[in-house]
Amino acid sequence: MSGIPPIDRILALDGKIFAMLSPAELEVFDFYRAQGRKFGVQANVVSDVDPQGHLDRTISRRNDEILRQTNSRVSVAVESGAQAEWAKRQRAGSAG
Repeated sequence: MSGIPPIDRILALDGKIFAMLSPAELEVFDFYRAQGRKFGVQANVVSDVDPQGHLDRTISRRNDEILRQTNSRVSVAVESGAQAEWAKRQRAGSAG
């Protein structure tokens, strides 16, 4: 993946079962889980096994495997105005 994935791609993952994400979806999820705050996006995994999200905060392969084995779902929250800001950045980038 090159560049910043559009916010609509991470929004499309909201509510999906974490274990069922395709490699391309997982790449988008990983990007926003690691860097989403810069863009007003919070992406994480919600699980009955770890309702407080402690496993997810460390972003390790081992924790991801635990979350895949449970009925974990992707959760995405976008701050108001984040989509408009993203679109503005894209327009500025394509104008140059």
